[in-house]
Order: sequence, then C-alpha cells, then structure tokens
Amino acid sequence: MLKSILNSVTKIAERNMTASLLLNRLWCIYWTTRFKNMYADKGLSYDNFDIEFSKTPPPINDDRVNFIIRILSEKKYERIVEIGAYDLIRPFHYKRLFPEIEIVALDKISGFDPGGVEDGIQYGPFNPDWFANKKGPKTLVIACGTLSYFKPKDLRDFFDILFDNEYDLALTELGSQFAKSSSLRRSYISYYHPYAHMLNEIGFTLSGIPHANHSFSLSGMERREYILASSNN
Repeated sequence: MLKSILNSVTKIAERNMTASLLLNRLWCIYWTTRFKNMYADKGLSYDNFDIEFSKTPPPINDDRVNFIIRILSEKKYERIVEIGAYDLIRPFHYKRLFPEIEIVALDKISGFDPGGVEDGIQYGPFNPDWFANKKGPKTLVIACGTLSYFKPKDLRDFFDILFDNEYDLALTELGSQFAKSSSLRRSYISYYHPYAHMLNEIGFTLSGIPHANHSFSLSGMERREYILASSNN
C-alpha cells in the first residue's frame, strides 16, 4: 500500500512543478522534525570497529564506482588513495581494472591500524598528515560517502593539504541544495558540506555533474555530489 502511494506521489511530482516544489518543502519540514534519527549516531565509535575485506565486485550500476572508473579511464594517474575505504570492495575493483596503478586504502576504523598489504592494496589508518608526508606520483584522492563525517574546519584544512601537495580529488558525497556556502547539520556527527564552494575558494578547478536548482526526492533533502577537483599542478 505504502509503495503504491509513493509511486503515485512521485508521478505527480514528475509531471507538475508546483506539486514537486510543494512536496519537496513539506518533506524538508518532516525531515527536520525527525530528531530521533538525527541523534541516532550520537554514540557511534570507531574504536572497536572490526571489518572483513570483501573481494566481491560492486554492483554494475553503482554510480559512485562508475564515476571513479570514468575518471581513471580518461586521466593518467599513477596512484589512487581512497579514504573511508572500509571493506576495500572498491579498491579491489579498481586494482582488477587498473593493475598498473598503485592503490592505497585509508580509514580511521580500528581494523586499519597498523596497516598492511592485501592483494596488492596498501591499507592503513587515515591521518591528514599522511598526505603531506607521502607526496609522490600523480595521485587521485577518492572519497565516497566519507567527507560528510568531517567537521567543517577539519574538512577545509584537509582540502588545503591536498591542494598544497598537488593532489586531485574525486568525491561522490551526500549534499544538499541548501548547503551553498556553509555547512549544514545532517545528523549529530555528519554534515552537508558546500563542496564546490569550498574547493573553488581554495583554488581547485572543478568538473562533474551539475544539479538542477530544484529537485524532488523521496529520500529527503539529500542528493549525491559528483565532483572532480584538479589541483592545477
């Protein structure tokens, strides 16, 4: 029953701009009143977060992975570094497709400390200072659903490090059309960041998928940001 209602509402929104804008605003009001969900991750800790590496290929329609593959196919990178790599499912896939590229996987969860090598993938704990100390071959830094958990100042500092050390950045992150020039709270520990605004201010050259000014989404205010930020160096 609920699925039928949602399908009907979606069709109305797709056909009528007024209905789309009205439903979008109503959903935003509902979203902001879900305080229980907003604070559900308050006690989340990575200190004892165990993981198992997965060598199962990601779904063929995974738009985040396909965006990165498109970049790697068109650009000449000698090394890629994924932050928030978690179970290594994406790094393993990139290594299968681009065996000549050096791949490093970083994460702050305890399972990545002290680090090691798994099927040619170097993995270890995430620390922004790593990027200042490991400057080397032409490198693309990848973030898929990770940057939302940076505090605004920490994210700006991290972007500064990447730019100063001549790294390019490819991100597929959750964003909001309301976060244009400042970060907005998404939950107790996550944010919607104005990625394009921040990266442009620092000096990166951006390319990616543009978004319409208004969009209707049953998932709430969120949208996926796809950005390739080049350091121009």
